[in-house]
Parts: sequence; C-alpha cells; structure tokens
Amino acid sequence: MTVETPLAPPTWSLRRLYIVSAAEVEQLADVLIDCVDGGASVSFMAPLSREHALSFWRMVAEDVADGDRALIVAEDAEHVGREAGKSLLVLDTITGSDADRLYAREGWVRVGEVPDYAYMPHGELRGTTFFYRRITSAHHGEYRPGDAVP
Repeated sequence: MTVETPLAPPTWSLRRLYIVSAAEVEQLADVLIDCVDGGASVSFMAPLSREHALSFWRMVAEDVADGDRALIVAEDAEHVGREAGKSLLVLDTITGSDADRLYAREGWVRVGEVPDYAYMPHGELRGTTFFYRRITSAHHGEYRPGDAVP
C-alpha cells in the first residue's frame, strides 16, 4: 500500500556557518546548556558546565574554520535539503516530548518508536520516535546498485 503525503510548507530555516564568531560560540553554548538542563537527549549528561559547553563549541568552530566540519544552524532544513538534492528529511525525538507533539502538528509523518533508545541527561533511557517529511515532489526514478543516490 502506498501512502501519499502532502508537501508541507517550510516552518523554519537553516543557515550554514562558514566561520563561527565568538558571539555565536557563546549563543550555541547557551542553547546546549538549556537543552541539557531541559532534559533533552543531545549526547551530553547533566549537569553540563558552561566551560564544557564553550570548549565543545570552540572545538567545533575550529573544525568549521579548517573546513573539517559543516555547521548548520536551525533557521530552513527543507531549503538546505533541496539544495543538496534531497527529497526526504528524517529525524528522531524523545517519545512523548514537546518536540514529539510539535513535529506531529507541523506535518511530519510518524514512522514509529524505538524503546529505550536515547539516554537522557540524568542517565535514564527513553523511547525515541522517528519522523520523516517529503521536501520535494520530484520523481527520482529507479536506482541501480552502485548508483549515487542524492
């Protein structure tokens, strides 16, 4: 059975940073600390010190400046995906979280839940819900083994 999903209008944007300023490092550290303090599963355990958060983002900024890492800040995931030739976005979030409800309201298609998938900042395991969103209606045709798939 094929389920057609309508294309949803973009709701935010992304921007690639080629140079990360000291002010942006500070802002990114603030967001990371807020996420961890709020219980988000973002690969850091609570409590997260400001020094640790700043150190992490300074390292990322150096990698970005050296061209070893791309940093995209949330502002048009769909635009960046289309520019990269993608037709589908996939994400996951903690089951039952505010983000879980937000993505469902914003038209992302719920795929399913994986129990005990994500460690929370205080060490407990929580389920993760996966979503996808089509970002283009272009038919990409059939792919053969070995083809580069956008």
